[in-house]
Amino acid sequence: MVDGGSDKVEGTRVTRDSRTGGGIFSGRVFGLDALRALAVVLVFVFHVFPGSLPGGFLGVDVFFVVSGFLITGLLLDERRRTGRISLAAFWKRRARRLVPALVLTVLLCTALATAVGGDVLVGIRRQVVGALTFTNNWVSIGAGASYTSDFSPELFAHTWSLGIEEQFYLVWPLLLTGLSVLTVVVARRRGRRARVLVTLATVAALAGIASAAAMAVLVGDATTPTRVYYGTDTHLFGLMAGALLAIGVTSRAGGRVVAGWRRRPPVRRLAIAVVALGVAGLCAAAASMVWQSTTTYRGGLVLVSLVTAAVILGLLVVPDLSREAERGAMRWVGVRSYGLYLFHWPLFVLASGLLPRWPMGLLGALVVLVSVPLAALSYRYVEEPIRRHGWWPWVRTVARRLRGLRVPRPTAVRTRVATVTMSLVVVGAAVGFARAPGATDLDEQIAAGARIAALTMTDDGSAAAVDGNGTGSSGTDVPGTDGDAAPPQTDPSSGEGSGTSVPGEAGTTPPGATAPPATPNAPPRPVPPTGKHVTVIGDSVTLASAAALTKALPGVAIDAEVGRQMRSVPAIVRSLRKRSALRTYVVISLGTNSTVDDGLMADVVRAVGSGHVIVLVNGYGDRPWIGPTNKALRRAADKYANVLVADWDRAVSARADKILGPDGIHPVPSQTHVYSDLVTDRLDDAAPLSVP
Repeated sequence: MVDGGSDKVEGTRVTRDSRTGGGIFSGRVFGLDALRALAVVLVFVFHVFPGSLPGGFLGVDVFFVVSGFLITGLLLDERRRTGRISLAAFWKRRARRLVPALVLTVLLCTALATAVGGDVLVGIRRQVVGALTFTNNWVSIGAGASYTSDFSPELFAHTWSLGIEEQFYLVWPLLLTGLSVLTVVVARRRGRRARVLVTLATVAALAGIASAAAMAVLVGDATTPTRVYYGTDTHLFGLMAGALLAIGVTSRAGGRVVAGWRRRPPVRRLAIAVVALGVAGLCAAAASMVWQSTTTYRGGLVLVSLVTAAVILGLLVVPDLSREAERGAMRWVGVRSYGLYLFHWPLFVLASGLLPRWPMGLLGALVVLVSVPLAALSYRYVEEPIRRHGWWPWVRTVARRLRGLRVPRPTAVRTRVATVTMSLVVVGAAVGFARAPGATDLDEQIAAGARIAALTMTDDGSAAAVDGNGTGSSGTDVPGTDGDAAPPQTDPSSGEGSGTSVPGEAGTTPPGATAPPATPNAPPRPVPPTGKHVTVIGDSVTLASAAALTKALPGVAIDAEVGRQMRSVPAIVRSLRKRSALRTYVVISLGTNSTVDDGLMADVVRAVGSGHVIVLVNGYGDRPWIGPTNKALRRAADKYANVLVADWDRAVSARADKILGPDGIHPVPSQTHVYSDLVTDRLDDAAPLSVP
């Protein structure tokens, strides 16, 4: 997240050096605060109004391009004016700009988390260390954290982007300096003119291409793309796109080209069109891009970065339009975008933990009402004073006011109140840091479910008889298809198994109804499957309900994993089939974690193969892909005779606040029977289905 505000050295306003002549970065670069405002609004809406803007996360990539452009341009402008880059001065300015608001956010939000208590404090030590050292992206990768966690969201998860930017700020100036010196030395030895900017542009382009390629390759078929999203190596291309643009317009040729474009009305009109279409394209992508889609990582985010770079170039060509774009609210939000980014997410997490039953829209509105004034106060009283005057002058000013010296009495009173407040914040943060729990309640529930699921399978693929408490002993297989459970018991003369019978036809008994007395000429009613006939392939929702499943379906085999997606089913089925562990009834409960389309469902049905009935459990939640996924599952049930849908979405929606925990995804322990009842009822409906 690029810092907001007008920084006379590092931000959108730069001191002009009249002696050396002005380049693009010798004065204020207009329009970038407006672009910052757009980016932070996209991220803000994505976080605090879930589902309303599914691709709003791309605002971070807009920030990356702006950061790469500004930092590279300012460093090169300094080199042009002075003949060198002062690394110490650069890093000092970065620390003044970024650290104060971050420290304030960490202290305040950790103290508030201590007051709220419970799950919001889980992992707080790791998060605080990662945030304050600008390494939270790698710390989170090492801890296996997910950007869209199924469990209690992390308080400082959003600082992953600060980690990438600060690592860029640390390494890129060193590379610029080293490559510049090396290029000059090599050119002198060869008696040639040193082409420093060509070298830098080549390195930036190659680094960006390598990063984009690494993201596309490493995302693979991973359950979650967190690794490639958080990784500095795989998410560097936006910064490099901005850097490459800065190198181009900083060069003499590039500067002349931009200056010439500004004087040509047709080019100016084209630039205005580029800016308008680019902004519209970014908004369209924010409305449609999906975080967990591989398309996002195989070109989607790269395209966003290139569009952002094109918008910046357009703004450079029409500075008068850029000035207009920065007036009013856009300018105000852009200048304070850093604070808005820092505060909004932890406040949303805290509000969700404190008010879990509030409607999401109302919760988001509350976060807006608190985040905006808090960011404004941080900018006025902490960020700007330290950036302008330094750490120690600010500390001395605060200390003088704390003593009430040479200040009006009302100011002294306010200062003392602020002192007491900050003292409580520091103490609260320390207490929360020391007393952080090791796991959330949901973590423990799912861990218990994982232990139960493991007990339902033995090494040779046979079922273990497990009761609802997760205890039991190994059972024996029932002969059947693929060496597993026996198929439904039907009489061939009844037409069952012929491919023509469906639930609700004559000759079948609806679930819950009393079967009529048997007569000598009537075929036997299909026997509902027991747990020994059923394999469940699921995700964390299944694990959270594992105890209830084993109680309702003794002998059931549960193969579930946190974060699992539908695309993993064919490989799982092949593994189960190889071990003769795929039973006649296959329950697939993977509607929560990713978008599913008709092609993927065809692959799943084909992988499960003939001789099986498939029950698809759809998803419920505020994630943007769940709606399209549920539609795809319904189309599969309409298309394939051996496929049914268990409507978890419908079962939960009427009483979600009672059935689900604070995350809005997983059932609370006392309500997991809703999930198991849904599965068993649908299996009863599946009994008369044909098995192709």
